[in-house]
Amino acid sequence: MDFDAVADELYAGPRDDFIPTRNQRVAEAKKAGDKELAQRIGALRKPSLAASLVNQLAHDHPDELRKLIELGDEMRAAHADLDGTKLRELSHRKRTEVEKVTERVCSLGSDPTQAVMDQVSDTLEAAIANPDAAAEVVAGRLEAALAPSGFDQWMIASVDTHRRSEPKKPGNDDEKPADPKQREKQEKIAAARDRLSTAQDEQSKAEDALAKANDAATEAEQQVEDLKAQLAEAERDLRKTRDAAREAQREYDAAVRAVKDAEKALNRLEPS
Repeated sequence: MDFDAVADELYAGPRDDFIPTRNQRVAEAKKAGDKELAQRIGALRKPSLAASLVNQLAHDHPDELRKLIELGDEMRAAHADLDGTKLRELSHRKRTEVEKVTERVCSLGSDPTQAVMDQVSDTLEAAIANPDAAAEVVAGRLEAALAPSGFDQWMIASVDTHRRSEPKKPGNDDEKPADPKQREKQEKIAAARDRLSTAQDEQSKAEDALAKANDAATEAEQQVEDLKAQLAEAERDLRKTRDAAREAQREYDAAVRAVKDAEKALNRLEPS
């Protein structure tokens, strides 16, 4: 049994089958005498719904996902070249492609909520923005959704580059001081972005904790079911053992009676 094959089987398969299939593979590894493999498989966590949908996309439609991630490579190149025009063009393509792939992901699930689909979109955005996140998504073994932290900085760079590329108007060499109201608005926007980033991080942590709690609850339920099955089997064995004991007692009683009858017969034939 191969760990990677088992992991792919679990994360590519139906989310509801994750726990029972994992437990079955753990039992098979133990039966084969591979305790280390059993521990590695047992440590795999059940994915959240959003993560499960992205995992299915990675396994069932890898080309669509790869195309989206390649767009991220182009955006990073444009960002490095300070090519604001190219970056704005790619940003428009990104929105279109994310929507398209998100619709594909939506078709994989059983009527996912908007909150779940938002997490899917965030995960796709993260895969575009960050090569490490892209590698996680492509592997198709996500346990929780990802947050697209830092992606909006590209958009800011795009605007700044566009401003630097604009020719200055005659007689306007000296920049005017920033409008206090505009500056205050920009500060509020920056603060709101920081709060959003923090909230997204907290949401990701909470989602991970929820997934682990649900996983633990499901595992506990499975253990209860296993114990119930073991108890039922033990009760059946107990009934069989008791039946066998009663049958043995009847045979013993019959043997005792036979011995007594034989002794009486012998005594009649050999009077003292």
